[in-house]
Amino acid sequence: MVVAHGEHGYEAKALRWGLIPAWAKDPKTGAKTINAGAETGASRTAFRNAFKKRRCLVPASGYFEWRVKEGDLHIS
Repeated sequence: MVVAHGEHGYEAKALRWGLIPAWAKDPKTGAKTINAGAETGASRTAFRNAFKKRRCLVPASGYFEWRVKEGDLHIS
């Protein structure tokens, strides 16, 4: 569940995770565009419009990030 703007103001609703960019011809592209960093979200072409106009809050108690260390994939 996320908190997003709806017909009657802000409301909790279930959304699909991912972003289908306006230029995408195949909805499966959304599975590849799921992670916009805070540093680049506003400037990357795929995320720019959504960053300005379609935001939501995702309540969470934690998160994880992938990182590569010496060629191996680790979770930090």
